[in-house]
Amino acid sequence: MIKKEVNGVYKELLLLIVKHKQGDTLLLVNDAMWGYLYFNLPNNETFSANNEISINAGNLLTAAGGGASECVGLAEMGKNAGFLGVYCGNGTWSIYSTSNTGVIIRQLAGANIIQSQSVQMVLDMNTTTLSFSIDADGNRPHTLKIPLIKPVQIAIVASHTYITGGVLIQNFTYTDHSS
Repeated sequence: MIKKEVNGVYKELLLLIVKHKQGDTLLLVNDAMWGYLYFNLPNNETFSANNEISINAGNLLTAAGGGASECVGLAEMGKNAGFLGVYCGNGTWSIYSTSNTGVIIRQLAGANIIQSQSVQMVLDMNTTTLSFSIDADGNRPHTLKIPLIKPVQIAIVASHTYITGGVLIQNFTYTDHSS
């Protein structure tokens, strides 16, 4: 159980990670909040500022009546700031700036594309350029200039997973392009 402050009130947030058949991972978040599955290097070393993270995600649905939609994303967080690329089952994608703890500060880019219940997504950071691509959008990269950060954490992110009971995550990869 994680406690998180929301508008001055601490809420209990349950991020449940369940190993699913054949090594897949099912992420469950019990509220309309963002749940982060963080990855850190040993001894708090930083990740390369020239890297790529990717996943395949499934089970992305929208609530009856077009309300909330299950969302999944990838994040890179430095000591002071970070970035988050998100795709939701209703066909929206966004790139956000975040705090070093993943709190969304503001949307930097976004649009509506085709709805899909499963996607492959890639977040590619090349020192001061960030690209986010989604196969439901023809793998067309959405690219922004960003300040240089040295990631201390990378993460898989999910929200609204209560609609169907979890977002299915497969094939998480991290690639260091600096070598």
